Amino acid sequence: GAAFNESSTECLTDEDGDGYAPVPDGNSCYSFMNYDSYGDGWNGNAFEIYEDGVLVDTIVNENLDGVANNTSTGGETTTAEYCIEGMMSQVDFVFVDGSYTDEIEFEIYSPYGELVASGYGVDPSELVVNDTTYTDGDTIYTFDVMGMDCDDTDVNVYSGSDNDGDGYGACDTDCDDYDPSINEGATEIWYDGIDQDCDNASDYDQDMDGDDDVAYGGTDCDDTDASVEGIDLDGDGESTCDGDCDDDDGSIFSTATETWYDGIDTNCDGLSDYDQDGDGEDSVDYGGLDCDDSDANTVGDDDGDGYYACVDDCDDGDANSNPGGTEVCGDGIDQDCDGVDASCALLSCNDFYTAGQTTSGTYTIDVNGGLYDVYCDMDVDNGGWTLVGSSYATTLNDEASAYYSDLASEVPSGSQSGVWNGLRGLTDGDIRFTCAVSGSEVDLSFYDTSWYDVITTGTDGESCFNDSNGSGQIDTPARKNNFNGDTRAVGDQWDSGYLEGEDNCSDIGDFTIDFDNRGMDSQELDGTDWGEDDYNMKCGTVYGTGSDGYWQIWVR
Repeated sequence: GAAFNESSTECLTDEDGDGYAPVPDGNSCYSFMNYDSYGDGWNGNAFEIYEDGVLVDTIVNENLDGVANNTSTGGETTTAEYCIEGMMSQVDFVFVDGSYTDEIEFEIYSPYGELVASGYGVDPSELVVNDTTYTDGDTIYTFDVMGMDCDDTDVNVYSGSDNDGDGYGACDTDCDDYDPSINEGATEIWYDGIDQDCDNASDYDQDMDGDDDVAYGGTDCDDTDASVEGIDLDGDGESTCDGDCDDDDGSIFSTATETWYDGIDTNCDGLSDYDQDGDGEDSVDYGGLDCDDSDANTVGDDDGDGYYACVDDCDDGDANSNPGGTEVCGDGIDQDCDGVDASCALLSCNDFYTAGQTTSGTYTIDVNGGLYDVYCDMDVDNGGWTLVGSSYATTLNDEASAYYSDLASEVPSGSQSGVWNGLRGLTDGDIRFTCAVSGSEVDLSFYDTSWYDVITTGTDGESCFNDSNGSGQIDTPARKNNFNGDTRAVGDQWDSGYLEGEDNCSDIGDFTIDFDNRGMDSQELDGTDWGEDDYNMKCGTVYGTGSDGYWQIWVR
């Protein structure tokens, strides 16, 4: 019968009797033969094509050869085509007026080759089509498109029908209009053989990698992971299901030989490419801590202290030796890995005395990291005295000196001129002068004074020690005669009103001390003089000689 719901100008066949004609197959294109007598195009004249009221195309005659006037050769004819796509109910061809309308002519043919319309223009703005005159904006030709029945064997299926009431049309996106659980918006239920979401894809390929699940006739061993499938893409004999971790590279598969340290897991074992010996620690050359990546038994922290031999552990066989270790002095072991065993030496004899070591003898002191053997007097005047000057047969000068070995002995064996300056700025300011010559001895202590730093300023000429008849006197410290116990308090002047240690700063033949007299040129034999006066050596009651005696200076 006829498709009465659709046809008004054409009779469309309706096999199932639902009032809708089927969607036709094959050619659905209309052809246009457009003529322009002048040959310069249609000058704005055109046909607009509307599908259900929507403009979809415009047909014109174009000046294809670029020649403005072809009247001598019979004008110019061009062809155009409009093809029907999709489903709609009506198509309209509408005239658009331009200029020089009297130059145009046209013919329109149906998809079946039938001439359905022809006409020509009449100046200034009319178009005659099939003997009917039209003006600008008039529809010159209209037709019902085609059927809107996507299944003309089922009376219930046509455009707009929704038999299962799921909101999806049978001819739109519903692939089963008799089951409301099946439509474009449905959730797919995998492996039941039903295409719930109407995507027309396999119901046995959940990960959409193109390979059905192995349980349903495919080769995909993991149908939830699109990167895993049973197809060997790179042709190396293994698919991802067989253990190929990179099926785009034919050199990578589970039985390939590993190439170490290139950052590629060639044999697909999932292990670090920087751990050749497989001990769980990457090579130290590639950001790890394994000092020997060819030996699984040697990681680099054999003692388990958290430090590695090739990084910072100086003894990986001793858990107590590492950069965080506590150093034990004098045991021959470098516990803190600083390169040396810490010395048990203290700074001075006074430090040893304070620490409870009160026996006089030779001790090793540590001065700014340097170790020096010195003799410590722990008995006289509360002990803790460090020997800094010691000379046999000659007196000492007020000049600085480097360390010398006689400072390690109670009695010197050689002659020295200077005083060791190693403890400058490190003492409490106490200084002591002793000598022993031909049975005469002197032992004088002076407290809280800068004399030691003054004496060790530099050369004899650079050290100015209580010079120039009192004008160069440094201070008046408290003092003690350690032989008879006599003391004088701070500020208690010498009997002459000052102490003179040398005549002048540059005088190299003077360097003397006295307990109560002025020192230089004053009662040299009263028993408390020490040093040298105008090149004359003196010690107590001995003056002018000293070949069998020695002079010493101590600090604390």
